[in-house]
Amino acid sequence: MFLITTLYRYYRLFITRFGKSWLSPTSWSDVLGFTVQHSVHISVRATTSPLLKPLNAIVLQVESVMPTVPVAHDFEHGVRLSTDDSALDTTRLSSQVIEIITQAGHTPEELLQLPLSQPPVLDDGHPLPAYYISSSHNTYLLSRQIFAKSSAASYTHVLTHGGRCVEIDAWDSSDGPIVTHGYAFTQSISFRSVCEAIGAAVGPNDLPVMVSLECHASPSTQETMVKIMLETWGDKLVQAEIEGIEGMVNLNHVRGRILLMVEWYHPASRAPPQHDSSSSSSSSSSSEDDEDGGDQRQRNIALAGEQAQKQLDSRISPSLAQLGVYAKSVKPQGDFTAQRITEPLHCLLNISENALSKLIPTRLEALVETGHTHQTRVYPRGTRVQSTNLNPLKAWRAGAQIAALNWQSYDLGMQLNHAMFHNTGGWVLKSEYQRGLTSLISNQPAQKLTIRIYGASNLPHPEDTQSDDSVSVYIRAELMHHQKDQKYRTKTMKAAPSQESTHNSLDIMWDETFTWEIMPDDLAFIRFVVVEDKFAFDEPFMVYCARLSYVKEGLRLANLRDLTGRRTGSTVLVSIGWS
Repeated sequence: MFLITTLYRYYRLFITRFGKSWLSPTSWSDVLGFTVQHSVHISVRATTSPLLKPLNAIVLQVESVMPTVPVAHDFEHGVRLSTDDSALDTTRLSSQVIEIITQAGHTPEELLQLPLSQPPVLDDGHPLPAYYISSSHNTYLLSRQIFAKSSAASYTHVLTHGGRCVEIDAWDSSDGPIVTHGYAFTQSISFRSVCEAIGAAVGPNDLPVMVSLECHASPSTQETMVKIMLETWGDKLVQAEIEGIEGMVNLNHVRGRILLMVEWYHPASRAPPQHDSSSSSSSSSSSEDDEDGGDQRQRNIALAGEQAQKQLDSRISPSLAQLGVYAKSVKPQGDFTAQRITEPLHCLLNISENALSKLIPTRLEALVETGHTHQTRVYPRGTRVQSTNLNPLKAWRAGAQIAALNWQSYDLGMQLNHAMFHNTGGWVLKSEYQRGLTSLISNQPAQKLTIRIYGASNLPHPEDTQSDDSVSVYIRAELMHHQKDQKYRTKTMKAAPSQESTHNSLDIMWDETFTWEIMPDDLAFIRFVVVEDKFAFDEPFMVYCARLSYVKEGLRLANLRDLTGRRTGSTVLVSIGWS
């Protein structure tokens, strides 16, 4: 990982030092020595430029040793996608599990239809900041962010699987605006194909889709982008404030609509500084600044100073800026919670994972308070070159509505996101505390959560085993709670291939019960991890994750997923009880 990060940093330094135009998407052929065709994967091995031969040699070495991240976004080869429930393998229950179910007065068919996790019906009558939103980062990518393929179909996948916030990185090219990961060996796709995919995935009564536009394109290309968005999205795109509604809109006001996030800069940063020779005028301005929070502080909040403006490759064109109606994106510096944000109206704060981490220890309550009235999007730190994910729970607890995740990696971050938003439509109402309606202090007593783990049915063999091997397996139960996390580990049981299975899957029984004492926590999550107990190290290979407030009592089947997020027809029979 150190080698990968170092390579990426030197690569970015090279670009900065010698000029971005040398390696921008418009001039790959000049520097790399081959012609880049639209929607054709850029092969590093085809590079003939003497300028980049040393770098390419390093890249090839990195590719050969880079550990593989479980990825399920290979459209070309038909691999099922992360969190995809289609074409499920047939669920098979072991005879022992069926016996327990029937003794409890149920039928297997009945229990298969009873979800362990069931979210409440959505109340869509609140302002947009009152909701968490299922969000995708670098939506166009199919795997790692440096060497990855891209596809407009990824937008279709995300939006048809509950994602409601997607990201577009727009750049110039000789063929018009393209979408790609800048300064990396990733494939580009056309901006139009992405817009067409987004537009086709938004139905008239669907919950709204937010599009985070990371614009690196020139003003002239931005005009083309605006034209494409208007052509492909039409009236679905919110182009002006909704008539008759002042201030914040409610979620139900924008069903079936597309909300564009556009970078916003303070008007003072768009013109040369005005010098006034009148000392009395300067004094008066200073006094007014002290009374209403100060223009300078507002510029800090919105990253609107001249220094920040100089760092931009291009300004946002007026026609594009007008489309950021309900999501004017600003990137604050430092502690943006110290002042009241008064402008712009419909300000959306775009902050990095690292910036949030610095504020949480001392400004957690202030962050939550900011989330009462403003949307906050948290994006991953730049060193996540393997497309791993930030912990969205950390962002949600800090009041952030949008935790941007790499859907191509079904790690803990995506497991939590799936648990939060599965069967919700992608928007989830915050708790009363997170909306500023109640205090965090609660007089509710602690409750006892008792879980009985009976057994697993139809487990696939771990990747490092043969279909006729016996496998030693245990389950690790995890509680993620704002006060303290808790864990429970079952004993290890050896399982042989089941005689009842046609493909030698595994059936295992534990029948163990444990109890956790839990204080109320609206953002508590539970996870069952199925682990292969190996001599040198333990290897997780199946997982189930759920938001605790969604979990139903009684006898239930937890539908397991593999580490790419794919359903395999495997289940764990559990019993849930509160006291």
